[in-house]
Amino acid sequence: MLTEQEQQYFDDIVTNIKLKFNIIIPILAYDHGKVEGYENALGIAYADENKKVYQITVDEFFIHECYCDHRWSQGIRGANSWPKLEPESLEGLICHEIAHMKYLRHGRWHKRETERLFNVISNEHSQSA
Repeated sequence: MLTEQEQQYFDDIVTNIKLKFNIIIPILAYDHGKVEGYENALGIAYADENKKVYQITVDEFFIHECYCDHRWSQGIRGANSWPKLEPESLEGLICHEIAHMKYLRHGRWHKRETERLFNVISNEHSQSA
């Protein structure tokens, strides 16, 4: 379960990305430890029998790690502030899962779509800095 601050952090990022790419499906925080076979998944794109993605979930602990890393990068030190070890960002993960809406299968086209989406988000952040 996320803290109120973690949920707000997640919601702000999701809202920005959904608006940027006109995404209407839900992107939710969820404990992937409850999803048999996907306990270690950072993100999951759920597809129906027609291979159409209808929902995305992001693991709550990953959101927690990203929030702590965010606090660390702002110079905040303490119990809920530390740098993440892996390079994956929350924005990058969400872009990866959104790319499944176009290319369900992992492969070169999915990778290119993920990179394209992430570059749009990254360029937006660098222009606002």
